[in-house]
Amino acid sequence: MKLLGISAGRPMSNCELLLKHALQGAEEAGCEVELLRLQDYRIEPCNGCTRCINRKLSGLQSGCSIPDDADDYATYARAVMEADGFVLAAPCYNLTVAGRMLDALNRKHCFMSQLKERCKERPKYAATIGVGGTDWTNFLMPVLNFAATEHCGGKMNLVDQMLVEFEPAVASVALAGETVERARQLGHSLAKVVLGQSEKIYLGDAEEVCPICHGSHLQLRGGKVICPTCDITGHVSEEDGKLRVTWEQGFEQSRWSEYGDNLHLDGIRAGHRRAMEHREEIRLACDALQDYLQPIQPARPEQ
Repeated sequence: MKLLGISAGRPMSNCELLLKHALQGAEEAGCEVELLRLQDYRIEPCNGCTRCINRKLSGLQSGCSIPDDADDYATYARAVMEADGFVLAAPCYNLTVAGRMLDALNRKHCFMSQLKERCKERPKYAATIGVGGTDWTNFLMPVLNFAATEHCGGKMNLVDQMLVEFEPAVASVALAGETVERARQLGHSLAKVVLGQSEKIYLGDAEEVCPICHGSHLQLRGGKVICPTCDITGHVSEEDGKLRVTWEQGFEQSRWSEYGDNLHLDGIRAGHRRAMEHREEIRLACDALQDYLQPIQPARPEQ
């Protein structure tokens, strides 16, 4: 079984060091391991052409309008397809994950249908490592764990997660023995699940609220509390001075289930139907604004 470590951090700095320790733990447990550093890859941002989702709605395999030879994404996609599990490591930039991981994530739909088919044959599992220079890390783990879920074909197969804060200096985590050991344990836990040695999937110890994504975030929508990752509704109460959430739905009604996937696609189809029914109104509205303001262009040297 092969585990792929994906780093969105600096070479041989905190994320990569912890990732390598996690991979060593997985290797000791019996897995083959590989490392992929996103800084080494040129990945064009998604251009919003919607070809990937339109092909999916038509029952076709995913595809992308960006040619394979335009960047290195095809190599990245092959590595994801071939792996049985992942350790995703990312630093915190502006309260969330580094942009290079978001660029890779945003392009995922160009091979998502193929990835989902592969995951039906053999499930993939993931663990995550987030590193912040301070405690300004509020959105790091939800986004990082979501990226892990997408690497598993949209399945909530998170095995473990760890957040490390107050490590702003390059490679300073090398001094944190307990943190290093925790990373090795994370890799060992992931290997245990991938190798079929654990009946449980989630083996983490992070404080959590949602029993599906194992996250600690809540969001208000329409006066109700929801898990923003799983889209299930809950009720908040207080017990012994601590908040407690009772959830109305379980996995089968979450966005990770077949029900959730169908609901998502039905919403997209409804939006396209509405646009088709009112395409002349849309054209006129666009024409009215076509010449209003010209965008600022980047400065380029004269040829």
